Amino acid sequence: MRITGTLIMIVLSVPCLCASLGCSGNPTAEVSGRVTLEGKPVPDGSITMVTEKEGRLQVASIKNGAYLMPRAPLGKVAVTIIGSTIPPEQRPTPEGKAGYLKRKREEAEKIKRGEPVPEEKPPVDPFTLPGKYSNAATSGLTFEVAPGKNTYDVDLKHD
Repeated sequence: MRITGTLIMIVLSVPCLCASLGCSGNPTAEVSGRVTLEGKPVPDGSITMVTEKEGRLQVASIKNGAYLMPRAPLGKVAVTIIGSTIPPEQRPTPEGKAGYLKRKREEAEKIKRGEPVPEEKPPVDPFTLPGKYSNAATSGLTFEVAPGKNTYDVDLKHD
């Protein structure tokens, strides 16, 4: 009876051990690195790696420019990155309705006095990384994930 119990434990343990070692049909590897924008660490964001053939993907968080993706898919991957140039807790609060009305009243007063009013441009989030990096078709970022530990550092540029 003791041998049977031991055999059952071994049989039940093999799939778990195999999965933790990456023996499944989708082999993975560890990728870590730094993400910067014009040489400065990206404080907050995420990096995604997607295989070109199967479309398998993995996502990792970026904190203070660093990320660790323990189970990146092996092979050539397209890379996308989204994030912010400053931490979320340091972002200014939106103008809001009251702020908008105040600004419009001030502009109206300037017009009455004959002072120039700056042209209003559509809102742009100056704290978001350039949009091209958020799409695999436009990011221009690719990487070959090999078995074992990989390092992939990327320095993003403004458009």
